[in-house]
Amino acid sequence: MTETTKEIEIKIEINDFKTIKKQLKTIGAKNKGLFFEKNIIFDKNNTFKKNDCLLRIRSDKKTTMCYKGPREKSDTMQIREEIEFEISNLKKAILFIERLGFKQTKIYEKKRETWQYKNTEIVLDELPFGKYIEIEGLEQDIKKTANLLGFKKEKYLTKTYFELAEEKGYTKDIIFNKNKTQ
Repeated sequence: MTETTKEIEIKIEINDFKTIKKQLKTIGAKNKGLFFEKNIIFDKNNTFKKNDCLLRIRSDKKTTMCYKGPREKSDTMQIREEIEFEISNLKKAILFIERLGFKQTKIYEKKRETWQYKNTEIVLDELPFGKYIEIEGLEQDIKKTANLLGFKKEKYLTKTYFELAEEKGYTKDIIFNKNKTQ
């Protein structure tokens, strides 16, 4: 039997990380480290994008491949199937995906600082177009953690980083030190 996982998360746009880091320390969250991420997105004839799915390879402290299914209907949370696993050879993984007919469609970078608080993972993401906090876990744990950090559900974002980037004028890769339309 195949095991799948539900990813449940929220995003919140923030102005700076200094205040939120103080709040995380105050509630007893543990800092798990800061990493630079490079994400490569693949698609075949725009099929994944049209169906609200994603195929990604991410490189940071390790390299992983991930499939994300279509988002479930929710006004406050982003909920979707997620299958993620570690890969040992980035070049071979890219070649494998390309041999299946997929093409690289987008690259995006971010600086990610990960924190753990009880049953939630909290990440502080800096992308070329903004700063965000993501809280991932079970829905009730996400709400409790967000509330502890002073965020109300009106601030929750359920959009992907691609959707947020497009709203801010990014039409190509989302890379530090590059123009929005390059």
